[in-house]
Amino acid sequence: PTEAPAPPLSLEIEYVDFSEGLYYEDLRSLVYGYGDSEPPGEDYWEATVIYTQTVLVSSGWCTTTTEVLDQNFEHITYTWVADGVAVDMSTMYKTDEFQVDRYCRVFNGLIRLWPLGDHEIIIDMVFDAPINDGWDTYPAGHYTDIYTITVVR
Repeated sequence: PTEAPAPPLSLEIEYVDFSEGLYYEDLRSLVYGYGDSEPPGEDYWEATVIYTQTVLVSSGWCTTTTEVLDQNFEHITYTWVADGVAVDMSTMYKTDEFQVDRYCRVFNGLIRLWPLGDHEIIIDMVFDAPINDGWDTYPAGHYTDIYTITVVR
């Protein structure tokens, strides 16, 4: 049998190219009761993963048309922080995709190996002005998901 790799010393969210149709379990799917946020504010989530578990970290925004998507992103900024270290969003895989009746812009990164212990991932989406996605209007502010992840062997 192949021996499992040793856990890394620090948490790293890396680039992954999804153009080949790769699938990984999303961090949100590991959180019991995960749901979308309504008003600006902070939401706290907890999950447990095995250190060799490959997990997708993703965040995105959807609208009714590509034009509305481009207009919205004139006022949206994403910031990810992993264990206190800012993630360079230009190194994450970004895609615009059409889903049934919606157009989305999604940022994706991958964690292949986790350091043992507790970790924090913060995904912050900031609206610098009120925006309308074609369905609803959202006030300016921070829409922040804070994940506490416990990593075990």
